[in-house]
Amino acid sequence: HVQAWNAWFTWYGNSPEGYPALRDRIDDACRLAGRDPATLERTLAVLVSMPGTTPVRQGSHDKAPVDPMSGDPEVLVPALRAFADLGVGHIQLVLDPITVDSIRALAPTLAALDA
Repeated sequence: HVQAWNAWFTWYGNSPEGYPALRDRIDDACRLAGRDPATLERTLAVLVSMPGTTPVRQGSHDKAPVDPMSGDPEVLVPALRAFADLGVGHIQLVLDPITVDSIRALAPTLAALDA
């Protein structure tokens, strides 16, 4: 009955390499329910540690903490593109720390993705 499915970063290890196993489980659940998995939009929350900062979240309050992904554009841009190549249509960046300076620091990443 849903249009989209969102995964929290601890569910897939916060990496493109960890996502396919979880995606495959969701695809299997769709098929079991008689639904074409391609009709479900995939979205992810990605924990990102901004360069030059001290992480606040330390992974998560969940039982399975993960390492944050580097907010350095040379790391973040290819990772975000890899998620897109894996069928993810929307990503929420969980910045660590969540500050105005962290948001500003995303500018090079966004410019690279728009190029």
